[in-house]
Amino acid sequence: MEWMIQWTDKKKEKVAVGLAVLLCFIVHLLTSTQFTGWFSGDVYGYLSHAATFTGRNWSGVLRNASSFYSWGYSALLAIPMAFSSNIITVYRVAMLFNVLISCGVLLLCYSIAKMLAQDVNKYLLLLCATAVSLYTSYIFQGAVMLSEMWLYFFVLLSIYFVLKYLKTYAIRWGICAGLAVGYTYIIHNRSLAVVIAYAIVVLARSIRQKDWKSLLILLLPLAFMLALNQGVLQYLNVHEKQGRSYTYNTYASQAQNVGSKVNFYFLISGIQCILGEIWYAIIGSFGIVLIGICSGIKTYIKEKKEKNDLQNEVSLLNDDDYVTRYARENYVFTKDGEQVVILPDIDQEK
Repeated sequence: MEWMIQWTDKKKEKVAVGLAVLLCFIVHLLTSTQFTGWFSGDVYGYLSHAATFTGRNWSGVLRNASSFYSWGYSALLAIPMAFSSNIITVYRVAMLFNVLISCGVLLLCYSIAKMLAQDVNKYLLLLCATAVSLYTSYIFQGAVMLSEMWLYFFVLLSIYFVLKYLKTYAIRWGICAGLAVGYTYIIHNRSLAVVIAYAIVVLARSIRQKDWKSLLILLLPLAFMLALNQGVLQYLNVHEKQGRSYTYNTYASQAQNVGSKVNFYFLISGIQCILGEIWYAIIGSFGIVLIGICSGIKTYIKEKKEKNDLQNEVSLLNDDDYVTRYARENYVFTKDGEQVVILPDIDQEK
């Protein structure tokens, strides 16, 4: 009987998840059909790299676009471009990719939420994941040929792989985590902070627990992806520059750019940006982030108190006098020559 109840619960959960995915798919699909095509400099930049990957020469197009673009999204656009030279067709396929990836964002959010908040009602978690996937910014960016939707997806995918590795310590999850973080950076350089945070957390954890095996498993795939990125950038530089020099996306230029901005005003501006991002996260999530932060703090305080109480009780159990007194009071433990008389409870007699 118990297994039937569990099977029914799982079936209900699958139905709920399926309905949420269907809602996300319909909303993003309807939104994407409202756009006839939005071609900005960014779109031409991504398409130019995709053309290069498929053996076409679009170097002249870059004269009307910005100097250089990351190639992670272009590698995905190269798939439809390999089968069709019609840009409208490529654009429509890219929109379909975005619709599907928005459903992936929902599923990843739900899976991550279940791993991090196991005591919370799963349908509430599903509702929150659906709200994230239907956030207005995602709906708009899913209807244009930009890398943002894929960037969201791979950031969440990286978090998912890291959590799976920390739960199971299976090598495959560690390798997937490093590859996903690396590809997130390849999609867009603004995810450099994700790479740095990932490396710091992995390094700190490995040093604290002296787990050097995990350090190699998690960081070597990332190093491979960064090296691959540099090689592909050099390839694109040779085939597309046409006498121009691309320097914006090199590691040296990024380090120089960061170094030139590290000063007092940069620190103040950084604090303002962090506070602004926190406020934006609270407002943009309809308060879900604030509720999550408050719930996390409450849970931490509760667990900290329970841990301290447990430690105090363990220390008391090492005290012979306390153990003897506890046994006498709770288990009627007597000394030699003592007798115990149990008196009736006056309240019960009444």
